[in-house]
Amino acid sequence: KHVFATAAGHSHPHSGRVNMEQADQEQAGRPGWYTQFGAAVKALKAEVTALYYAMQDPRTPWYATIIPFVAIGYAVSPLDLIPDFIPILGLLDDLIILPALIYLAILALPSQVMEDARARAKAEPIRLGRNWALATFFFLLWLGLLLWGVFTLCTKLAPQYGGDEVAPWAVHITAGAALLATGAFIWWLVGAVRKERLKQAKVKAAVLAPPDQEAAELTEPLLAT
Repeated sequence: KHVFATAAGHSHPHSGRVNMEQADQEQAGRPGWYTQFGAAVKALKAEVTALYYAMQDPRTPWYATIIPFVAIGYAVSPLDLIPDFIPILGLLDDLIILPALIYLAILALPSQVMEDARARAKAEPIRLGRNWALATFFFLLWLGLLLWGVFTLCTKLAPQYGGDEVAPWAVHITAGAALLATGAFIWWLVGAVRKERLKQAKVKAAVLAPPDQEAAELTEPLLAT
C-alpha cells in the first residue's frame, strides 16, 4: 500500500528539484525582453534601405516622403541627438527615438510600395552615405547648451561660492570652451569622413570585383554596417 500511495498520491522527494531545474533550463533558453526588444530594433533599422527605395517609387505621394526623409537622415547621421556616452539617456536613441521614426515612416508609406521596396532592398542592398549636415546640426545644438552652461556657471554659480574673480572672465572662458569643442568636432569630423570614404571605396571595389568567395565575404559586413 505504501508503494501505491507514494506513486498515486505523493510526489517523489526529488521531483520538485527536477521540475525546478527543467523550468530554469526552459527559462534560460528563452530570450529575455531586452534581447527581443533589441532584435525588433535591429529589424526596424534594416528597413532604412527599404524606406530609401520607397521614397523613390513614383507611386509614393510627396507628402508621404516627409517622415521617411527625416527617419533616413537621422538613421545615417554619425552623431545622435542624445550621444551614446551619456549614461542611460544615450540608449534612448537606439531603443526609442530611431525605431519610433522608422515605424512612423513605414506607416506613412503605402503598404504595397513598402512591400516592393523591401523586396528591392533585399535584392539590391546598398550602403547609404552618412548625413554630415545633420551631425553638424546636432553638434551645434550641444555646443549651444555647453556654452550656456559654462557662461551660467561663471556668472551665476561661481559668485555664490566665493568665485567673484571668475565672473569678469566669463566671456573669455566661454569662448575658450567653444574653441576647444569646435576643434574637437572638426578633428573628429575629418577622421570620420576619411573613414567613410575608405569604406565606400572598399564597397565599390568589392562590387566591381569578380564574384568570388573573398569578394562576397568582404561585401557582406560592409553593407551591414
